[in-house]
Amino acid sequence: MKPIILIPAFKPQKKVLSALINELLCFDIDRIVVVDDGSGPEYQDIFEHIQTMDQTTVLYHKTNLGKGAALRTGFRHVLDFRIACSAVVTVDADGQHLPEDVQQVLLSSRAHPEALIMGARDLKGSIPLKSLLGNRATYLLFRGLAGRNIRDTQTGLRAIPRPLIERLLELKSDRYAYELEMLLTCVHEAVDIREVGITTVYEDNN
Repeated sequence: MKPIILIPAFKPQKKVLSALINELLCFDIDRIVVVDDGSGPEYQDIFEHIQTMDQTTVLYHKTNLGKGAALRTGFRHVLDFRIACSAVVTVDADGQHLPEDVQQVLLSSRAHPEALIMGARDLKGSIPLKSLLGNRATYLLFRGLAGRNIRDTQTGLRAIPRPLIERLLELKSDRYAYELEMLLTCVHEAVDIREVGITTVYEDNN
């Protein structure tokens, strides 16, 4: 079985998202699932273009429901259509995740198929203050709640083993809190969590 890639997208830049998908399609994956999280009519042409690409499926939210809901929609698609994948690799649509780093997460997932693989940024250098403070706060919060040191609790680049998907659909958090609840659940249920170092990229102070 091969992994699939899941990309939640809200008002993406066409060139950025299309270029990312073109590069990811060169990897040894089953398919790419993109969730349009209520981007609106002015972004329709972007998703229609993506839908024409080979091995690519686009799912739609009529309104913006947040990242957590977009991830659950992708996970539900995997279960409803009984997609026989080894893992679901989540990738952000805004250019923060370089294709070569996605490849490293894919390789780590292949080597450790039962583990949750996290693409961990080093968060050094010229990082926007808001992002730096947010990452530091969630790091400390997670350490206090779970007793585990996870370098980058907010990373959206993750390889999630297929057997975990049904359990993650039960989580109730919305938006970005969903990813933190995912981590807490994995720690509570003794899932192996491994981190792979990736490049820190911030576009337009994102």
